[in-house]
Amino acid sequence: MYLDHNLVVGQFKFGILSMTELEALASLNHVLMGPLNVTARLVYRSPVPVIEVRDSQDIANAIDRALKGPNKDGIYFVSKYHNPLKTAEHLVNLYDKL
Repeated sequence: MYLDHNLVVGQFKFGILSMTELEALASLNHVLMGPLNVTARLVYRSPVPVIEVRDSQDIANAIDRALKGPNKDGIYFVSKYHNPLKTAEHLVNLYDKL
């Protein structure tokens, strides 16, 4: 769905990464969304590769950035924090401790 796009508009209300944003990042798209909330900033230990929009100038800057090429940081971020194999290993380790 996202492979033919360069820029995906995510949600603006909650300030979190949902499935839409994660799928877009994994597809090398730039993701435009509202500012991340405090919890989202604390969960990830590295910068989140989304474009946080506060005004029309941010939108213009996001379009310019998207036209320069794919968001290669997005796929790295998703594979680091949302890799299903790493999640499964983490759960197995937790269950082993029970």
